[in-house]
Amino acid sequence: MTLGFSNQQYAGTELSYGNFVGQRFESCQLSTEQIEDADLRDSVWLDCDLTNSSFVGCDFRGSRFENCSFYSGEKRAGAIFKGSMLQNAEFKSCQMQLVCFERCELFNVRMSQCRAQGLRLLSSSFATRRGSGLTNALCIEDCDLAYADLSGLDLSGCSFASCKLIEASISSSNLNGAALRDCDVTNVDFMRSDLSNADLTGSQLAGLNLLQLAGYKGLKISHDQQHWLLSAIGLHVN
Repeated sequence: MTLGFSNQQYAGTELSYGNFVGQRFESCQLSTEQIEDADLRDSVWLDCDLTNSSFVGCDFRGSRFENCSFYSGEKRAGAIFKGSMLQNAEFKSCQMQLVCFERCELFNVRMSQCRAQGLRLLSSSFATRRGSGLTNALCIEDCDLAYADLSGLDLSGCSFASCKLIEASISSSNLNGAALRDCDVTNVDFMRSDLSNADLTGSQLAGLNLLQLAGYKGLKISHDQQHWLLSAIGLHVN
């Protein structure tokens, strides 16, 4: 039977190493705590305060977070997920500024309507094995990812829709076949990234320089975006 926890404050030791599969946490406080090796698969988190918390080696597969806060404005710091599994997890309408996912499994994570400025995805994977190969999946929609660090990642096949990525770092990343539709990628650092077969239709492309990319064969843009790319390499069309 699934139990529910409401309006409670937890210490990290209360959840560490515990089994909380399918549990529902509502209006709970877990700020500034470190939780280790907890099994939280399919858990639901609603209106929870998780500011400055650290989740180390935890299993959040299939979990859902809605209207949760992971960011402390006072300390200007976000929560940390390290070595954790979050496949098929969902984040909706969350405060995720400066949150760090380090060495996490993020296949098919979905984020929507989140404030995630300065989000960091470090050495994390978005892949799962299908047959003899790997398949990538990540879906981020209507989120503010300004100044995010998405560098050095395999983002091939991942999807960003209607997101703000202003001045984000996406250098040395593989974006082959990725979709960044209707996004603002103004002054994003794409240095040495591969945008082959990527779809950037409808996006603001100011500052994108094709000469700095590792590849862009098959890159999809709309007709009215051509002037941004041409002007960035010194070409002007009258």
